[in-house]
Amino acid sequence: MIRNLLYHLYPRRDSIWQWNLDQLLKRLDQFNGKKLMTIAVDDTTETADSVRALIPSCISTTVIHNNPNLGETATFPLMVRDVASVNHEEITFFGHGKGVTRSKREIQTGAFHQWADVMYSSLLDYPSLVDDAIQTHDFVGAILLGLWNFHRVQTPWFFPGTFFWFRHDKIFSAPRWNALYADRWGLERWPGNINPDPACAIGLVMNDPYNRTGGRYLPTRSYWDSVLSNRWRQFQIEREAGKPTGTIYQLYFGRHTQETKPFSHLYETMDLATLGSDTLPEVCNEYQAMVELWLRPRNDNKWIGFTSCRQIMKGYHFVATSNSDIETRLSQCDMLAWGWIRFRESLAQQAERSHRGINQAINMVFAAFGDKVPDAWTTQQDGPYCQYWIMSIERFNEWMEWSYPRVTWMIEQKLPLFQYGHHFGVLGGLAERLVILWAMTTNKRCVMLGGREARR
Repeated sequence: MIRNLLYHLYPRRDSIWQWNLDQLLKRLDQFNGKKLMTIAVDDTTETADSVRALIPSCISTTVIHNNPNLGETATFPLMVRDVASVNHEEITFFGHGKGVTRSKREIQTGAFHQWADVMYSSLLDYPSLVDDAIQTHDFVGAILLGLWNFHRVQTPWFFPGTFFWFRHDKIFSAPRWNALYADRWGLERWPGNINPDPACAIGLVMNDPYNRTGGRYLPTRSYWDSVLSNRWRQFQIEREAGKPTGTIYQLYFGRHTQETKPFSHLYETMDLATLGSDTLPEVCNEYQAMVELWLRPRNDNKWIGFTSCRQIMKGYHFVATSNSDIETRLSQCDMLAWGWIRFRESLAQQAERSHRGINQAINMVFAAFGDKVPDAWTTQQDGPYCQYWIMSIERFNEWMEWSYPRVTWMIEQKLPLFQYGHHFGVLGGLAERLVILWAMTTNKRCVMLGGREARR
């Protein structure tokens, strides 16, 4: 893999520019391709010659007069055109001196050093992690946040701080890849304007495309102490610990093999077409995978999750990247779900419209097992669909012990429900609704990690 460097430095006197340069230079061996740096100077900066004296000759430097209205937005186009190619084995990193325009008081009272250290370290100290992430994403950054307005110009997602890697084959083949808004935030908006879908990118430390609060609080001491320091500590612990304590099975059917790269190191792909038929002979969907992993566990995990290789394509952008974050969340609830949908009618009404006869089947199976269908089924309008969820192994076993006898009973009874649609699809729709009914019946606490409004 060819790894290029683009870096913007504004060496303002009495600022932390030298600290930034030190952070970069001690990681210079991460780059085996072109190494380009633009030095922006004016009356407030050190001289270009004094700065160049500190920079190794392997870095090609260009000196320009600083444009305070554009910052790195002015210098990025000068550098990026020199690395442009559609080579699928080439990636480029962009970074710049953080906090160099801030006063000493702001640096002392804020968390600029810590925030910058997170970006330098997460993106330059873990090359194998970046390599894995860039295989399935166009951009890789440290922190990814969602929709934000930069001075009345909107971006669907962005990397606060403007540190990121990008893939050449994806970016330089995109229309208008070299178009930037001509303001100081133009480069921060650039990735989200090239591809507005946040699923094309990932934040290694914080990946939160539903967070629309912007990045203005990130350098503050209070945010560092309350949130970001914990995320960073989790990230470091996981890198030291190595193997995750659970797996999210990313399911697909044989014909979707082109979509099967794992979303992150916490995911493992599974082809439904390869599953045995002895457990549920008439089923080949997500529930079949659950049965397989329940009866024949593959490893000694603490938690387990499921999703689809087409999750992103369907508009569900949550991607798990932190094992410790999952463990912490599961200690406070029974189920984490990101296939959450809110309908304009009750869950029972929507189910009947999708699968005629399904409520009759649900009433029959509940009666056969001496249960009552929860009242919330006919009043609640939202729930965790699509089998996009994570549970502890204990909760997963509880779910399977509850659901398996009911699913097999319905198959054996040959209920009228199965006369109205393809057996495969009906059973899939039934199984995803049984998760909701199980959670309602057993008073499970579900936490929503992402979802959408139904169109009808």
